Amino acid sequence: MVVNPQFPTCPIRNVLAKTCEPDTLWVIQSIGSWGSMTYDELLHYVADYKLCASLANLIQDRIITKDSDMYHLTPIGQELFPHISTLVSWCYANLL
Repeated sequence: MVVNPQFPTCPIRNVLAKTCEPDTLWVIQSIGSWGSMTYDELLHYVADYKLCASLANLIQDRIITKDSDMYHLTPIGQELFPHISTLVSWCYANLL
């Protein structure tokens, strides 16, 4: 996990600071739901500059990996995915 300089000793804040960007959560949820996605598939829903930043952070944090033209969740990403799915379900049930 890449350490956020503002919170170098807090693992929870480091994870949240890196993954709780709206586009980043969406990327994890989408790749996890579909199993894998191409850049072009992801680009249909996220602006190019935001997608590039999200993908770079997720690769650096070992949450996703790129294999040929496909992005996949790593084992760490697969472990994180159900928690994000639960958060998405909670949002739909309580905030819409």
